[in-house]
Amino acid sequence: MKKKLVVCILCGMMAMSALTCGIGSAFAAESPETPVISAQEGEQIPNPWKEYTSVKDAENAVGFSVKLPKKISGYTKDMIQAVDGLVLQVFYKSGDKEILIRKALVSQGKDISGDYNVYDVTKKVLAGAAACCGR
Repeated sequence: MKKKLVVCILCGMMAMSALTCGIGSAFAAESPETPVISAQEGEQIPNPWKEYTSVKDAENAVGFSVKLPKKISGYTKDMIQAVDGLVLQVFYKSGDKEILIRKALVSQGKDISGDYNVYDVTKKVLAGAAACCGR
């Protein structure tokens, strides 16, 4: 009796596993107004980031301005990107080193760092022109 029960449970688990593999992945909506985006195997979701040739054009796309250093010693501005109405980012490069400055509206309350690791120790610091530019 126990063997039959175990076999039935294992068969059920295998069937559920096979069914869920064919469903594809779905990405949950951020809010009720945001549509759910899903991707089936082999499909790709369009890249939401748009490249801009100037910071001003990117600011117009997101609807807010960003304060950037006039110059970062040894680095050149490499790429300007934005997700319309949400976030703006500017990449600076120096050889294989990279600095990324990213800004979004505070009211969104989301972590926009791209670093989702959990650290044992975290510390908040005040950042300003003097902190980022060595003034």
